[in-house]
Amino acid sequence: MPSIEQNRERWRAGWQRREGGARWSRAWGGSAMHWHIGILPRLQGALPARVIVEVGPGHGRWSRFLRPHCDRLVLIDLDPGCVEACRARFRGDPGVDCRLGDGRVLQGVENGSADLVFSYDSLVHADTEAMAGCVQELARVLRPGGVGFLHHSNLASHRRYFARMKRLPGGLRRSLERLHLADRDGWRDEHVDARWVRDAAAGAGLAVISQELIPWRTRRPIDCLSVLRNERTRHAPRILTNRDFAEEARTARRLATLYPTPAAEDPSGWALAEARLGSPPPRKLPLG
Repeated sequence: MPSIEQNRERWRAGWQRREGGARWSRAWGGSAMHWHIGILPRLQGALPARVIVEVGPGHGRWSRFLRPHCDRLVLIDLDPGCVEACRARFRGDPGVDCRLGDGRVLQGVENGSADLVFSYDSLVHADTEAMAGCVQELARVLRPGGVGFLHHSNLASHRRYFARMKRLPGGLRRSLERLHLADRDGWRDEHVDARWVRDAAAGAGLAVISQELIPWRTRRPIDCLSVLRNERTRHAPRILTNRDFAEEARTARRLATLYPTPAAEDPSGWALAEARLGSPPPRKLPLG
């Protein structure tokens, strides 16, 4: 849990259609602030890239920021509605190829052709079957020296805590969650964590360069940002538990009230609305 089929049904139900996925960047003051403050600084060492593959683009929330950095952009999503939304967004752009797939096979990507495989806000919901297939595909499609940037679950590192939470009566657990006295599992897979990805990468012949363990609307770092490279050199990855990650979001959200993003870059209009209404007082809950 969650399986590929569960993911397909969940996203087919219309979650991505809510503001084109921009609702997930509200804590950052909009998708543009989220990209420029939360993602690009971590990704800049892999850009520009001739060929970028994005796994789970949704409605192209990050794709539009990736596009200026590459000659060819391949978008692969398991939801037909998302694939059609991306085709509509990039209609007339011959450098963007939108395909249907679940990430276990990167359709239409030739062996050793990709400079960067990117996935953010998507593989956090992938189980071990999907993650294993994706990592194996990275080994196939990345050119020598090519980079994989994967945002995935780290819930297995906290399995005992969430097992205890599940044993509580449902009403009590939900009350504790509402009061921010207990963490939600964020629909992450309980068998995937940073160590699991390191082992999977080693089995596929990839090197893990770094892993950043981050909280996501939790106190516990239930997510991980892993940077993998297609190289034979093996060395210990740099691992950081970044408990200040939520502060980046709060800073970006405050800045968004001073420097509103053009509507074309933030279709949710969140940053502009924040600028008009004034910044709400910071909340204690990370990424709330």
